[in-house]
Amino acid sequence: MNILLANEDTAQEITPRPIALEAPTLNSEPLNLGSRRELFVDNHIIGALRGGAGRHLFEMTPATTETKDVAMIHDADWEGPWCRYAKYIQDQDVIKAWYMGHHTYQANKDRRIEGGRLCYALSTDGLTFTKPKLGIYDWMGSTSNNVLFDDVTFQAKDGKGWIAAHQFNPFIDTNPATSPAAKYKGFSGQGHHCGKTGLYAYQSADGIHWEIASDGPIVSSNYSLDSCNQGFWDAERKRYAVYFRHLRNSKGESGIKAPGWKRDILVTFSKDFINWTEPQWLVYYRDDGRDGMDLENLYTNEIKPYKRAPHIYLGFPAQFNGSVEPMLISSRDGLHFYRWMEHAVISKSAPSDRYKIRSNHLWQEMVELPNEPTNYSMYASENLAIKGAHQDGSFPRVRRFTIRKDGFVSIRAQTKPGELITKPLIFIGDNLTVNYDSQLGNAGSIRVEILDAQRHPIPGFTIQESTPLSTDEIDATVTWKGGSDLSALAGTPIHLRFVLHHTDLFSFRFTK
Repeated sequence: MNILLANEDTAQEITPRPIALEAPTLNSEPLNLGSRRELFVDNHIIGALRGGAGRHLFEMTPATTETKDVAMIHDADWEGPWCRYAKYIQDQDVIKAWYMGHHTYQANKDRRIEGGRLCYALSTDGLTFTKPKLGIYDWMGSTSNNVLFDDVTFQAKDGKGWIAAHQFNPFIDTNPATSPAAKYKGFSGQGHHCGKTGLYAYQSADGIHWEIASDGPIVSSNYSLDSCNQGFWDAERKRYAVYFRHLRNSKGESGIKAPGWKRDILVTFSKDFINWTEPQWLVYYRDDGRDGMDLENLYTNEIKPYKRAPHIYLGFPAQFNGSVEPMLISSRDGLHFYRWMEHAVISKSAPSDRYKIRSNHLWQEMVELPNEPTNYSMYASENLAIKGAHQDGSFPRVRRFTIRKDGFVSIRAQTKPGELITKPLIFIGDNLTVNYDSQLGNAGSIRVEILDAQRHPIPGFTIQESTPLSTDEIDATVTWKGGSDLSALAGTPIHLRFVLHHTDLFSFRFTK
């Protein structure tokens, strides 16, 4: 039986406020980076920013702006005008999509269509998706559709009713201990006003044929779960995580009966997919320096380890106020999150029809297309019709958006040169690579100096000896007088000093 109470194996360590959420400082204990890639999505690595250097938050770029030229149109009768809650997963050379088809919350006046249906689609190029005719689900007397199951397919084992498919959220389990029969795992269920089953775990060998994998709910029906509840295996920390939605107000009261409630996010962890920790509310810190506990409606969460730096979680919760704007959050422990409030990752003004109620959700994961090796792609919904079909006959759509790898936040210096000095750090490796773009203006460049623990330049690695980098590269090797070997400095505390002009610095990594 899955449980909510923590025990010796599943207890979440209560950690103090991480340094990533504190103001930048040069006077900290050395950070053991190993050979991990470091991003600037929080304050973890930043010691000081000087001159014209500051952080820049990016928006994602639509791969196409034409209304007709999108990745997928939800125009099938069984999908309905309110088609959302999706996951896009790259499985080797195929991108697989699972998404929910809905008509309305209430019964359709013409056909009495209620509930949701889990649909499945595929893409080999990431540009457009096809809907296979699976022959599984009977829709109006035909199985020629891409539906896997619906709201009344699975019954709770405790006899409390059907397990709602209002939202279903799969992932590929990369835990080496998992069996082939459970390669795919997922979560679905409801609590409070949309059913009483709680959140159940599922498993599948192929992502198409699913079965319940838990004797009972891993999250009880006391929570308001009608949202996209993200789960994954964290290979860095060797644990499963599930982020799910509930309601709370500024007084600390929670649930649908709490006056003035707003949507927010909790997390539960497990090492075996059976025993789960007591859920905890996420703790926020804002990019404007204030604690982030003034509540806002965060409709979804879309939290997952970042592929190029899996020790960092990136999330894209949908800030909800009628229409939706996905925001960026990041964490290094899975509980404390740095919350970027300056602007959305995809604004409501992005094409097309993103102002409509509950449109503009951004769905994980980031996928890499063969012809775009420096970018990641993600998919976002548009033109939803939660109250019924559009009068103009249009349908919900999915648009592909792109962003540079590591490119959500940069250290930027434009017309006024600037510099970044890192906190003291200890690394493993013999080379330093950077992801940068020095094409922001004429004579753009980035140079790197290595300082000792007392912040004195180390001979051979001074700013005068640094070879300027002046192009646009994802993984450029830094050199000093033509040499790049840093092996003599590995294992000892150092600072990195980046001097920038007309440049974005996105990340760095020590490699071997």
